[in-house]
Amino acid sequence: MDFHIVDYFIDANRKWVIILPSSWMNEERTQCWIPHVKGTELKRLCKAKSQPQRDWKCYYMQLRKSYCTYNDAREDLSRAEQYSDLNTDNELHGMQIDHSGRKASSRVRRPRECYSPPVSKRVHSAIVDANTDKEDSSESDSEEDEQLPSLPASLRKC
Repeated sequence: MDFHIVDYFIDANRKWVIILPSSWMNEERTQCWIPHVKGTELKRLCKAKSQPQRDWKCYYMQLRKSYCTYNDAREDLSRAEQYSDLNTDNELHGMQIDHSGRKASSRVRRPRECYSPPVSKRVHSAIVDANTDKEDSSESDSEEDEQLPSLPASLRKC
């Protein structure tokens, strides 16, 4: 395989994903030499499989995947920038395929919880007023009793 997608480490906290020819790597495939040039020139040198020069910088690297042609590697480059493992076939742009053939989201979902909105002051005062009116009147409507819950005595005096 002549071309490879690798992570090369600029320092302990930063790494870049890049396509390299085999000639830019050491035999152990742990270090690579990269020229200090702009993108189009880097692409030209890479496709031509140029030999490393003395002024190129040496970086530690980690091999991700190997390809026969530059264009094959180029097709996977954007995926390599997003995902850490290019060798898994079940990973399809952030989705996993389950055994039924359907796409299943890889997102972890939280369990559903019942939502209970807080009682606002306006609703609370309406309940208190209704209960106070109910105590004062001698007639009580059975429909009102079903709609408004009774409050404890400590809350009625607020």
